[in-house]
Amino acid sequence: MALTAAETGHLVIGQCPLPMPRRPIDRLIDSFPPEQQNQVRTMLADSIRGILTQRLIKNKEGKKRVLATEIMVGTVPLLRSFGIAKPSRIPSLIQTGKKAGMQLMDESLMQLLRKTPDQPEAAYSNAASKKSFRALKLKMAT
Repeated sequence: MALTAAETGHLVIGQCPLPMPRRPIDRLIDSFPPEQQNQVRTMLADSIRGILTQRLIKNKEGKKRVLATEIMVGTVPLLRSFGIAKPSRIPSLIQTGKKAGMQLMDESLMQLLRKTPDQPEAAYSNAASKKSFRALKLKMAT
């Protein structure tokens, strides 16, 4: 129903409790029978204008939370990756889409660490690519 509404020009806002934007997309596509999945990919490619992923990260004391975001704007290359079933390309397309306002969750987490460097464990546990955060986590532990 939401896909049909989006295709007819209606604004559709959804909420899905998954950590990265490509996972809800995969989950949505996989919820359809295999014979309909290509059609759903095409519908998504034609309809998505953007996806915002939010994570509230606790501070060291656990009393406050700060917002980390991943922003995906529906650019042509990005939407083509849905249409041709290549969601593995999404992180690199987001990374190269900074001019369009895109941002990876890991980039947002790094910005938070620059502002409040006392949260390396929280950044590490929320990161998609743990490698770049592992060194920071170890550095802060010593």
